[in-house]
Amino acid sequence: MGKVLGIISFKKGSGKTTTAAYLSAALRVLNRKVVSVDLGGGLSKKLGVSEGVVEVEGISWWHQEHLGAEADYVIVDLPYHSISDEILSQLDSVIIPVEARRGGLQHFNSTLLTLQEHEDLLIEGILLSQSDAHNDFAAQMGKDLEEYFPDFIFKTVISRNFYLSKEAFNVLDVRKQGWHSGFVEFLALANELIEHEH
Repeated sequence: MGKVLGIISFKKGSGKTTTAAYLSAALRVLNRKVVSVDLGGGLSKKLGVSEGVVEVEGISWWHQEHLGAEADYVIVDLPYHSISDEILSQLDSVIIPVEARRGGLQHFNSTLLTLQEHEDLLIEGILLSQSDAHNDFAAQMGKDLEEYFPDFIFKTVISRNFYLSKEAFNVLDVRKQGWHSGFVEFLALANELIEHEH
């Protein structure tokens, strides 16, 4: 069984499902075996495929013995309404996307408070998402996170992107839009994650 990695945030629209989908795809591009677990029903749509995606409800996904047996990573998309102690106890670590907007830190704090109750659960990293380079608030937020969480903040920042914000846009569309799709940032994130292996 590979690393079981949850993508978690109490903020709807923080980029959680997008992160789960594109990180899964980026890791596959980098020759890692990945199983994507969809607890909310939106991940398969974002991926644009059903192969390699397990759609389940609640904790039942963990009882499938074949799940992730040969995978390097099991990426779990955790909807905020499905987060439970039982599910969190099955994870090795989590990535916390933080939306680079006002209010993003408040939801980030709520997520951290929940995770503090699970001492064995590691924080793989904090990911600044939907960042706008022309927005002073987003830049300051990135600096603050780096100052207070220097050991956890990913170097990669996911920029606000027209294509990623489209509900119908999925991983298969990356081939059509190329680098304009923002996928290159998820490749950088995947490389950072792989570096954590060593």
